Amino acid sequence: EYSLSADGKNFTVDVIPENIGGYEWAGQNFIVSDIVMEAGKFYEFTCDIEASATELVTLKLALWTGSGDSNEIFYDAGVQLVAGAKLSYTRSTLPATINGTFPVVLIVDLGRCAGGSKFTISNISLKSN
Repeated sequence: EYSLSADGKNFTVDVIPENIGGYEWAGQNFIVSDIVMEAGKFYEFTCDIEASATELVTLKLALWTGSGDSNEIFYDAGVQLVAGAKLSYTRSTLPATINGTFPVVLIVDLGRCAGGSKFTISNISLKSN
């Protein structure tokens, strides 16, 4: 079981479990927001990410329909983190895939992370540009 906290803009896993899985999508965490996107607009996603060990994580932004994440906005399986260093992550010119009906969800996958390490994502932002 994860020891985690989230408040909508920040997400912390205090200790990644030893048996997380060892492969992509084995450690999914869903951060469902109250943000909706408007069709015809483009958005910029930013966040800061830190880990206590060198890690490879997956980030996926999608529209949350309650039954999965099929309305993908972006998918990045190669987010490389260096132990103790903050990564300022940005994705620009993201199109809205459905008009203002469903909230945005950020899926953070820690399935390839080392057990016992700490992971933090903070200052999560999605702005129209």
